[in-house]
Formats: sequence, C-alpha cells, structure tokens
Amino acid sequence: MRYNSVDFNLYHPEIKELFFKAKYDDSTRNSLLFIFKKCAEMERILNKDVYEFNQTEFEDLLMNFGSNSESSVASRMSIVRSYIDFALDQGFDVPNGCNLLYTSNFSGEDAYKKFISKVAETRKILTTEQLDYLIDDFCVNDQDSAVFSLLCEGARGRQEEENALEEIINLKIEDCNFETNDVTLTRNNGKTRTIKVSDKTMSLLKDANAQDKFIRKNGEASDWAKAKKNDRMLLYQNGYIFKPTRKGFLGKINAKTIVQRIGTIKELYGNPFISVTNIWLSGMVEYGKKIKQEKGKELDREDYKEICNRFGHGEVYWSKIKSRISKYI
Repeated sequence: MRYNSVDFNLYHPEIKELFFKAKYDDSTRNSLLFIFKKCAEMERILNKDVYEFNQTEFEDLLMNFGSNSESSVASRMSIVRSYIDFALDQGFDVPNGCNLLYTSNFSGEDAYKKFISKVAETRKILTTEQLDYLIDDFCVNDQDSAVFSLLCEGARGRQEEENALEEIINLKIEDCNFETNDVTLTRNNGKTRTIKVSDKTMSLLKDANAQDKFIRKNGEASDWAKAKKNDRMLLYQNGYIFKPTRKGFLGKINAKTIVQRIGTIKELYGNPFISVTNIWLSGMVEYGKKIKQEKGKELDREDYKEICNRFGHGEVYWSKIKSRISKYI
C-alpha cells in the first residue's frame, strides 16, 4: 500500500492519514489498515469517527476485532487509544474532552479478557484429534508436519523477532538421537537444551530431513500456477532439517518462511486461528493433560513451572501460562 495518497476505504481518511504520518513509518502503517478498516465498519454505521465513540460503542468495536488473545486486544486497543490522543491534540471534538480508553473499563488483564473473541476461544486450541489429523493426514509436506509436531513438543525458542523459531531453524539431524528419542535444541546464542519426544515426532523429523522437494500450496496449487511453475520446488540442502526452497542467508530457512507455510495450511485447513503460538499453546495443553492424568488431580504451581520449562519458557511466567491454558486442561 502506498501512502502518498489517501486510502478512501477508511472513515475520515484524511484524518487517519494525518495520524499515520505523525506517528508511524511506512512499514508500520500497512499493519494498521486492518484496525482502521474495522473501525470504519462501525464508523459508517454510526456516522461518526471512532474518536467520538461512547463506552458501549468502544466495547462493541473491541469485540468486533475478533482478537484471539489478551496481547492482541491490548495491542489493538493501544493503537485506537493513540489515535484518540492524536484527535485531542489536534483539537477535534472528542466527547467530554477525554480518552475513554484510559478508564478502568479498558485497562488491565480483566478488561482485555472481556474482548477476546468467543469463536477464537473455542478454536485457537486444537484438540489431540485435530492435531493428529492436521499432522498425519492434512499436511502433504513432511517439512510442515514436522514443524507442527515439534511446536507441540515444546520446541520454539525465544520470542524476540531476531530469535523467532530459533530452536526449529537450527535443528540438524545429528541433534536427534533415534535410540533414546532425545532432541537437542540450539538457540542462536549457542545455548542448548534437550527434550524427549514421541516416536511419531522422531519419524517425522527423519522424513522432513529426507524431503528434497516442497509441494506448493499443500498440493492444492491452482491449475494456472501448475502451468506456469512446477508445483514441486527443490529444497536447498543446507545441513539443517528444515530447508528453504532457495539459498538464503547462511543457507538457513528463516522464521518468516515457516510462518508463511503455516499460514498456507491455516487458509486451506479453514481455521484462521492456527498460528505458531496457538499450536505451541495446544502442545502445552496436551502436556498439562498428561501431567493431570498421571497425578490424578488438578495442576499446581510446580506443574505449570514444569510446563514452562518443557516449552522453553521461563518458569517465572508460570502464572501467565496458567491463565492462558488452564481452562482447556
């Protein structure tokens, strides 16, 4: 999207454009379009700018975003809040001259929870049966199946952008002990940890390492695409289990490519809530169910710390993880 002209899909586009130019660079503006196009749906119905909304209208807007996590709610609310601050600074007629999104109704975890999509709540955590179908039957590329299986087992790495999916990206076949099912995961800083995984995951890792051609669009490429390009792309043999279709920086696949592959599966599978984080959380839920079954009672703090450690997440975050997965266990 180019921003040297106004986007007329927005409500009061000239005001939104002033806001974009004042607050964000071009690359960030693209990610804001979803938020303000959602605002525009309600703005046109109500015939007023989002900065004029009352409490009930803000609540309806935040529900309409369809956010699937507290962090997503908080992020989108922050953008709208910043826009209202901008409107106040510009002297626009904001009701009562105040930003309602700073009030207690829209602040803190309890407030964020209210605006998580109920559909997302039921679909973002996949059941054992759904995960098995996705991994065993739906994915035609062993590379994809192995990524999903590893995420469920706890491999991921740190969540900063520069380290995204580092434990998966850095995995080599020699890191896999096929006698003991131990997999050694390596982070970009050289630190390692070892987890024991299922026979199925070990088999998938072996198959993913052996795959030499990647099937485009999970085997559902259009006839036009097949006519123009081969629907099987050679994988670059780089010494790592997960491979790009062309040689890149240091020959490694990058997190963006893996996320794009997951996005393709999400689209074709028909569940818009499939993501790296939600598959990872689904694995946590399965691991928690296993602990609960073995103990014969509800999970306690130490159990949630064990889940955090297993999934490479600092145990100091056990309470946050509990709040995200306990309802599913």
